[in-house]
Order: sequence, then C-alpha cells, then structure tokens
Amino acid sequence: MKFALSHLKEFIETNASLKDITSALTRVGLELESVYNPGETLGAFKVAHIEETEKHPSADKLKICK
Repeated sequence: MKFALSHLKEFIETNASLKDITSALTRVGLELESVYNPGETLGAFKVAHIEETEKHPSADKLKICK
C-alpha cells in the first residue's frame, strides 16, 4: 500500500524524522519496500502564472505570454 507521509501525519502528532518513522513502522511489523520523494524528481520545474496572452506576430499557432 502506498501513502504519503503528510497523510500519516494527519493521524499522529510527531516531530520525528523520516528515518525514525520508517524504523518505527518496521518495528511494529509493517514491511517497507521503499521510500520515494516525488519532489526530488520534480524540483527542476518552475511554476508561473500567465496574466496575459497575445497573438505572436510571426506565427499563427503561437502566443506571447506575460
């Protein structure tokens, strides 16, 4: 079963590190196959807000975004 650490923290109050949490889960009998952080692979992406678009002067299928 997959679940997010943030989802787990909705049910428990802890300031423990990820390593401590995974160790505790293993001690109570839950087998962990892997721990994956999708933020590591998505870190290079930038988020932007487009406020205005206008037609590109030299191309029909392009727009200039501000």
